[in-house]
Amino acid sequence: MSMLRNRKGQRGFTLVEVLVALAIMTVLGVGIATSIFQLFTINTRSNDAMLVIRQVQNLGHWLNRDVQMSETTTMGVGGTFPLIMVWDYRGLSEAGYVGEKHQITYTYNAIAKTITRQDVLYDASNTPQAPSTIIVAEYVQSATFDSNILVVTAVKGSQSETRNYEITFRVTA
Repeated sequence: MSMLRNRKGQRGFTLVEVLVALAIMTVLGVGIATSIFQLFTINTRSNDAMLVIRQVQNLGHWLNRDVQMSETTTMGVGGTFPLIMVWDYRGLSEAGYVGEKHQITYTYNAIAKTITRQDVLYDASNTPQAPSTIIVAEYVQSATFDSNILVVTAVKGSQSETRNYEITFRVTA
């Protein structure tokens, strides 16, 4: 029983002091937790925004390259996918045709939300080689044609990016 008694000159904390300290610690804890949550949320949004921008830019890179190279461009029925571009670098020489021909086909898969690019290479004797297929854009929510303008929207989380790409024919002399 003697241990429970206060020694002379010692004081403890009052109930009010303990409650004030607890309230201050609670406010600080909530503030720190909110800051950490916002830091992770902002980081995720930023990553998602950069990802969708990179997706539509990558599609633009490949489309730009292929449109400039193509001699013919064909859209699907009603101006939809597939988008087919062909260029032929074969030339006639004494030995026959030399060089190569490319047929590029872009397709949009609304279920997988991807746009793929398939390159079929034909050799000088017009024999197709094994096609090479790559995914040029993911997270594609929509890809539609408005005349010769391809409108692509990529979405990840709450972030989205829309780009318009004009598909024009190469001028040949």
